[in-house]
Amino acid sequence: MAFPGIDIILLEVWNIFLAPFQQPAIFWEIGPFILLWIAMELYFGTHKKEKLGWNTALGNGLSLFWVIISGMKQIFLNGMENFTLGRFIILLAITLYALFIIFTSFKHSFSNKFQFLIASPGPMYYFSLIALLFAHNLLQLEWLTIIAVFVLFIMIQLLTLFFRLFLPELSEDTEDSMDDDFKDNSFKDTSSKDDTSSFGGNDSSTDFSEDSLTNEDSFSKDSLDETYSGDSIDSLASDKPYEKDDFKF
Repeated sequence: MAFPGIDIILLEVWNIFLAPFQQPAIFWEIGPFILLWIAMELYFGTHKKEKLGWNTALGNGLSLFWVIISGMKQIFLNGMENFTLGRFIILLAITLYALFIIFTSFKHSFSNKFQFLIASPGPMYYFSLIALLFAHNLLQLEWLTIIAVFVLFIMIQLLTLFFRLFLPELSEDTEDSMDDDFKDNSFKDTSSKDDTSSFGGNDSSTDFSEDSLTNEDSFSKDSLDETYSGDSIDSLASDKPYEKDDFKF
């Protein structure tokens, strides 16, 4: 079999792109996937340092598997009337891919870079759309179609990478500074509460300065002499016991 020319492949790529318009009702199914795909590309395009995560990779595999179940239902909806071997083979192949993503993500079988690449939103949503197109008999299992499917996938991936380069990265300095301010204020509030509770009140009430202790007007030898002088000191120092008659009125 001769390899088809680039013009024939591009024509088949265009036919895949136009396939949903042959049955407009399918947009009720593929529309949410397209919107989610765009949203995820925008998110990772503006948060360039953020990684996918193992749990997200596992969830993507489960989502793809659920789409395949929905596609299988479409094939066997009217018994064997709508069944074709080509559609079943395509859905079975994508099912094995979804199970592979689920198993390897759950077991952490590969490095995170490789796993997050094969379980990223691009492949997951793209093959979900392709599975639905085959399930609704809008695409047929042919070598030209299979080649065009992978060519279209490469074109979309390159387009998204090019699109991400021009997306401005959201600054995380504001969020980090807000977190730091919150931590600093929390520490200050805690320390101030500990200080006041340990002294039983405000710090100003227990603030004794050197000037207040050495002030001659408030605390001096003369004031002591005036308070405890003469007969007062003699009466305090007297050893005379109290008599019974002293308490008569």
